[in-house]
Amino acid sequence: MNLRRHALARGAAAATAAFALLAAGAAEARKQPRPGPGGTWVERFLLEYRLPEIAPDADRFGPPAGEPPAMPLYRGDETVGYAFDTWDTVEAVGFSRKPFHILAAIDLQGRLTGVSLAWHIEPIASLGRDDNDFRVYLDQFRGHDARDGVQVMFDGAVRDGTAAGGRRIDGVSRVTTSTMLFADALLRSARLVAGARGIELSGPSGARARLDLERFDDMTWPELVADGSLSYRAISRGEIAAALDGAVSVPDVDPDAAEIEIWTALADPAGIGVNLLGRRGHGRYAVGRSMDDSAIFVATRGPRPVLPQADRGRGEGEATAFPALQVTQGAAVVRLTEDRFRPVARFSGEGRPKDAAQGVFRISAADGFDPARPWRLELALFADANAAAGDSALFAVDYALPDRYILAPAPAAAPDGATAEPRDAGF
Repeated sequence: MNLRRHALARGAAAATAAFALLAAGAAEARKQPRPGPGGTWVERFLLEYRLPEIAPDADRFGPPAGEPPAMPLYRGDETVGYAFDTWDTVEAVGFSRKPFHILAAIDLQGRLTGVSLAWHIEPIASLGRDDNDFRVYLDQFRGHDARDGVQVMFDGAVRDGTAAGGRRIDGVSRVTTSTMLFADALLRSARLVAGARGIELSGPSGARARLDLERFDDMTWPELVADGSLSYRAISRGEIAAALDGAVSVPDVDPDAAEIEIWTALADPAGIGVNLLGRRGHGRYAVGRSMDDSAIFVATRGPRPVLPQADRGRGEGEATAFPALQVTQGAAVVRLTEDRFRPVARFSGEGRPKDAAQGVFRISAADGFDPARPWRLELALFADANAAAGDSALFAVDYALPDRYILAPAPAAAPDGATAEPRDAGF
């Protein structure tokens, strides 16, 4: 009897040890894989995959080098492109908050020649999806020009925050967050690798200064305002009344009370956009961004609605007019219309005004806009809040991108005729 008990105890101990080993093995399997011999994951995964999968024109590759690291691809003695891994370049994480690895290559014209999902642990099985769904999705980027943004479609609809134009890519429904994060990491990586190796990705904006889109320091909203990354202006009831010749009544109790508070910034650099929109919110914008697109961030607070989202939900047939916005830069004037606008439902960043509305307006080089040069946001206010004509005044918020985000010198002069004083709207 004692021997039997001893055998059972030994069996239980062995089973417990085996289970512990199995659990440890499973936990280890969920960790990020080891890098290659040179310390990069592009080397690890390129050694595991057949080269033609990502670079059909190449017959060999060289060692990883540069910052961010990439492996040169050759056909004979001729360089035909570069291979990279998204973790080496941008260290992006998925919905699981764990790293993922996308192996890809670009040619010397900045086109993606192939994309392969090398490793991930995104929780997709419970949603009825598998790795093949991701592979089909990523294969659509083959031949995509890294200059261009994309529209990521889910069940025939555009995901909010992606480009208003550009190439359409079918996403993986029910796993929208992972899908968008994969696309963001892939396009950002391709652009970083290309830019570091002298592959020109600017289109008509080629003569403009390049921006440092990846630089990031965690900053609060007050810190962003203090260093000029975020411009702020409060417009009082008295200012509005004076600009409109007394057409707006001002309570005697406090004519200095703010009627409208407005914040604006260029949201393209991660050091600004991530602090304003959050990393995922900024990443969703970056997916759709072409190299000639820019995002003008605007947030407002006060009893007067300013942003297009404030106009939603009105009764059918109502034509309630709200204040008009435009960006001016030299001779260029860009009306910030509703079709350019994407509301952002959640705020990010310490010190944010929680009861304000916010969103981004997309503009581009085709509008005559250069993000490296100073610009101004102009807000038109009308004497009759329900009319888009008649007595009006224009209030301006000036903006200049801090020098640390500009990689090459840009003109320092303010836009032609810029002034912070209210003037007639002229809309």
